[in-house]
Amino acid sequence: MSKWKMSIKTTVLLAIFLCLISLCATESFPSSEPDPKRMEGINDLIQEIFYKSDQPRQRIDEYSHIKKCATPIIMYALKNKHLLRPENSFILYRPTDPRDQDYYGNVEVLYFDTTHFRVHYTEDNSNGDAVPGSDSNPNTVPYYIKNLASYLEYSWGKEIVTMGYSIINFDGLIGGGLNLIDVYVLNISYYGFTSIDKSNYPYIVIDKDLNGRSSSFDTDPNGILKVTAAHEFFHVIQYDYDDWENLWWEENTAAWMEDEVYDHVNDYVRYLPYKLSNLDLPLDEEPYHIDLFIYGGVIWAKYLSENYGQSIIRHIFERCAIINPPIAKEAIGYILGSYGSNWTDALAQFYIKNLTRDYQEAREGLNYPQVSLTQSVSATEIGNAFSSPLLTIDHLSCHYFKLQAGQEHQKLYVSLAKYGSYPSAVFLADRSNTGIPTKETVDSFFMDTNIALDGFGTSSAYPQAYLIVYNPHPENDNYPYIWAAAFEPISNPPPDPPPDPNQSVPEAFLKSDGGGCFISTL
Repeated sequence: MSKWKMSIKTTVLLAIFLCLISLCATESFPSSEPDPKRMEGINDLIQEIFYKSDQPRQRIDEYSHIKKCATPIIMYALKNKHLLRPENSFILYRPTDPRDQDYYGNVEVLYFDTTHFRVHYTEDNSNGDAVPGSDSNPNTVPYYIKNLASYLEYSWGKEIVTMGYSIINFDGLIGGGLNLIDVYVLNISYYGFTSIDKSNYPYIVIDKDLNGRSSSFDTDPNGILKVTAAHEFFHVIQYDYDDWENLWWEENTAAWMEDEVYDHVNDYVRYLPYKLSNLDLPLDEEPYHIDLFIYGGVIWAKYLSENYGQSIIRHIFERCAIINPPIAKEAIGYILGSYGSNWTDALAQFYIKNLTRDYQEAREGLNYPQVSLTQSVSATEIGNAFSSPLLTIDHLSCHYFKLQAGQEHQKLYVSLAKYGSYPSAVFLADRSNTGIPTKETVDSFFMDTNIALDGFGTSSAYPQAYLIVYNPHPENDNYPYIWAAAFEPISNPPPDPPPDPNQSVPEAFLKSDGGGCFISTL
């Protein structure tokens, strides 16, 4: 592997490139604003959570209709109380707060205490909230409640005792028990959610229909109930650190915590396609049209944990607790620095691992979906050279390009023309004969502007290669770039050296590709 020196070609490409970007460049790169559509339907979403809408209930275990965690919906509603219709103002209160009518309606609400939790429930099914195992005898505790309580206590032991997280602010006697975390079991359309009361103390709501549910990636009949307990309890912990100021990070790490507490369940694998098919969106994106994207972001938390140690997640939250405002991206950058890394290096390895599915838990990694390619380029289809149109890339996102050999033995040249310091790029030469790159079949190289690969061909060492272009800047969007590739048969004599960069460039040296940019011929 050697750097490809093509000074005049690069100079010309960059010159034209800079002219092109001047047409679309602005004085600064503005940060994206939250999509207002997220809040347009907030009242309808609340109605859906509590089955107050006219829409029929969707099966909770159906892959395409997973209702994971309603915390984001509740959080947005609490921060935008002025948008709530009167019939939805009940979410401002705890389910059992004294009011004209609580969430449960006019039924008897029972509770079961453990060391750290008070679980509220009813055996009266007048409003559909009776839990499995109800026998109308208040002196016996239904098995669903006992199971949930044990899963919550186990989560406490793992998250607080073993992993070192802390909870400082307890709610005193609010909800009943002294400094017990209140959990309310209701008939809702999501696995669960965590909210805060008017005194800013968190509480948990869990669906009463999770009994016997598991994902396709485990055989535990109560797997969903277990990971929901771990997930929602971690939301309680998070609130102590950053007041839920980073929705994407809260859900990434709550889904990550599920697998740390209940490693055998692996429900998180179901959400990975939503992320790995959309890595061209920023890590912190919260797209309203891709419901499970933020849960698929568990892969980012898993990458950090596996490569820097499990405690890095806690260190990031601890950093959030001491900065104002508690911005997760700022905390991540700071903590990466304390580990001798940075956004550029960490993201490069992250995007490589996603392509090669190189995660420590091999049995789970084999179930990970392949990333979606931005473009696949075949030497057979394009001839001897190719250049992309002008492309742009947003913060903390990446583009994957595959280059497929078209002859037995070629030399591959790849160049990148970019604006200033961004974006960054990684080049991977892949020895796989199956076309599916793995940790064992790729050789990876950081790439500045140009690179050359010998032995590229259908019968050579590398039948395909990948260019990963990514933007490690935590805020700035729309960085423009162009990338180009050229394929030279090994049997041919090497091309004439390019003209001296101090001389004028002959017109024949430039060739338009019809796409608004230019490529250099060999």
